Amino acid sequence: MATAVFQKLPRQPKRVILQLRVDQFIDCLQNDFEEAIEKYFVVSGRSMSEIHLGRHFIHIEPFQSDDVPQKYFHIVLDLEQSQGPVAFCTLPHELFHIRRVGKGMQLLKTNNQLIAENLLSKIRSYTDELYPWGSTRV
Repeated sequence: MATAVFQKLPRQPKRVILQLRVDQFIDCLQNDFEEAIEKYFVVSGRSMSEIHLGRHFIHIEPFQSDDVPQKYFHIVLDLEQSQGPVAFCTLPHELFHIRRVGKGMQLLKTNNQLIAENLLSKIRSYTDELYPWGSTRV
């Protein structure tokens, strides 16, 4: 279903969506989100310092209220955001899963391309609208 990811990815504007399980992050702190982001950055050969330099923009989906069932939430990374504006219809998108493993985290990517495209399409139905490229919605 999903395998660990250990490849370097090209440096071009793209949107990366990290899908996390709510039940694994209920009592999380800011550094838990940073650790999840760092998992992607390490695998892609990037440094967390790139965020502080303004190269990338991060959107973190808030948890829903208790009366709305929510199994997953997402961290959306706009990579090389200063190279925008971009057209979402042509912007490359990638989907990864973050899972807690013991005291750490693991970055996974779905092996089945059809499943990945279907899931990405569902997620994009709201992320493209709610998260403008490289900025927050006003």
